Amino acid sequence: MAITTPLEPVSKLRLRCRRGMLELDLMLNHYLTHHYPHADFEEQTQFIDLLTMQDPQLYQMLLNQTFSDPPLLQKIRKSFAPS
Repeated sequence: MAITTPLEPVSKLRLRCRRGMLELDLMLNHYLTHHYPHADFEEQTQFIDLLTMQDPQLYQMLLNQTFSDPPLLQKIRKSFAPS
C-alpha cells in the first residue's frame, strides 16, 4: 500500500533522478514512474536514500549485482531489465 503523504513530491524526485550517467537516469526514472507511487513508506525512504549517493557508487550498486544486494536494488534492476 502506498503512503498517503509522499516524503517528497515526485516532481522534485524526478529532478534528483537526473544524474551524470544515462544508465542511472533511465533506471531511476523508470523505478520512480512505475514503482515508487505504489511503494510502501520504507521502500520510498530507501529510494530517497539511494538518491543521496554519488553517481559512481550508485552505478556500481545498480549495475554490478551481488548475492547480498538489498531488495530495492534487485527490484530496480529487475523492473528495468528487458523481458
